Amino acid sequence: MPSSASNNMSCIAPYTGASYTVCGCLSGSQYYDKYQEACMPLKTYNHVCRDSSECSDAYLNTGYCGYIPGGSKPVCTCIYNYYSIGTGQACQTTALVGAACTIADTWPQCEYNSYCSGGTCTCGTISYQNQNGSCLYKGYSGDPCTYGETNLQCWSNNCLSTGVCQ
Repeated sequence: MPSSASNNMSCIAPYTGASYTVCGCLSGSQYYDKYQEACMPLKTYNHVCRDSSECSDAYLNTGYCGYIPGGSKPVCTCIYNYYSIGTGQACQTTALVGAACTIADTWPQCEYNSYCSGGTCTCGTISYQNQNGSCLYKGYSGDPCTYGETNLQCWSNNCLSTGVCQ
C-alpha cells in the first residue's frame, strides 16, 4: 500500500506487501485515535485514557495511562518518583529528603515514604532515613537491619548485632 499524509497524519504500510497500514500523527502534540481514525490532542495528567500513547507525559517517559488510588477509570498519571500538582500539569521529579517543598501533604511532591513538613521533605514516623538519603519503612521483630547504622531502622529502636530487629 502506498503511504499517504492528510489531516495531520501519515499512514504507511509497515513492510512491503502488508495488507494493512499504520497511521501516526505528524504533530508531536497529538496521538492517533484508532477509534475516531483521527489525530487528537495529547492528554495531560488526570484525564481519562485508553492507552499510554494518549498521554503527553508518556512521551517524556514520566507518565503512563493507569489507575490511581480511588479511581474507577484509567487516567494519565505519573510514574514512580514523579508527581503532578493537578489536572493539566506536567509530571515533575519528586523532591529528595532534605530538599525544599511547598505542598504540605504526605504525597506527592516529596519522594516515596516522605512528606513535606515546614517546607522540607522529611521521613515520616513509619520510616527512617538510610545512608543514601531515602526513607525506608521501619522493620518489625525479625526483619533485617544494619547493626551500627541506626536503631531507627526498627520499630523497637533496637537492631541486634545479628542484623535483625528485636
